[in-house]
Amino acid sequence: RARRVWEEDRGEELPILEYYTNNLVVSLSYLTIGIGYKYNFVRAYSLSGPGVQLTANVGYNLSSTFMRLYNLLLPSASQTIERNSKIDGINNFRFSMRGQFSYNFPIDGSIIVTPLIGYDFPFTKVDNTARSWSASSIYGAVAIHFPIWGTGE
Repeated sequence: RARRVWEEDRGEELPILEYYTNNLVVSLSYLTIGIGYKYNFVRAYSLSGPGVQLTANVGYNLSSTFMRLYNLLLPSASQTIERNSKIDGINNFRFSMRGQFSYNFPIDGSIIVTPLIGYDFPFTKVDNTARSWSASSIYGAVAIHFPIWGTGE
């Protein structure tokens, strides 16, 4: 849709066509603590093989922002404007459950490398507004396990 906009540096009005992105970029950061249970399918001294883990988590919101890009098409050029704002109505606490699959690879007698993949299922919404957003995730990682004291030998 076309409308007239005041261009401050030239002191004149110019017709422009505005396109708004419907996708918002949302940035959320939480400090999370979890307690869970891991089951290893192979019972061996070296803890090798597949496993599953279920963890209950509670998180506290450290930061939350929207980023929206406005693409303005002028008759002679285009311009992108970025607007950042805090998310209104943010829930400071987040409760979730994580399930994950892993596989332990013993490297030597005391070091284990564990690739894993999981899903984080939220019980709470991101905000308490009519948007009613939730934030879930599929994640992957690699863990390295090693003793911080002697192996007892």
